[in-house]
Amino acid sequence: MTDSGEKKGTELADSSARSRIKEDLETNLLVEAGAGSGKTTELIERMVALVSEGEALVNEIAAVTFTRKAATELRDRFQGRLECLTRDEGSDSKEIVRERLVSALDDIDQVFIGTIHSFCARLLREHPLEVGLDPTFEQIPADERVRFESDFWDRYLERLVREADPIL
Repeated sequence: MTDSGEKKGTELADSSARSRIKEDLETNLLVEAGAGSGKTTELIERMVALVSEGEALVNEIAAVTFTRKAATELRDRFQGRLECLTRDEGSDSKEIVRERLVSALDDIDQVFIGTIHSFCARLLREHPLEVGLDPTFEQIPADERVRFESDFWDRYLERLVREADPIL
């Protein structure tokens, strides 16, 4: 998608990219675009398409964002879109599609929508032994993170100096 929202005639300049987001469901995609360009809307439509086309169950979807606020908005809008589609009586959709959407709505708590940090933490909680972690590990609280990072870098730089590391 482009940031500019330039139009070609009556069509957005990035309409082929937008179509690909909703239609190329067998390919993992990274979508980069400026604020207000429609990323959230396109991602929601892709998630709905994955479910309605039978390409994925909600527990097989991971939508990763940078902020908790964006994750909350994405979750709310995804649920809202599913609710809208399942109560749309005038829809021409096939019964199987409606069943998939209703099932997705019933299982909405199983979709992963969160930050990159929460995604990584979830993977580590699901597979702690594979990466050599104590299964009872806890994330560092946000208020302690700055101190932890500072201490880490201090120790790292002290080690580099002590070992006369050629990086310096």
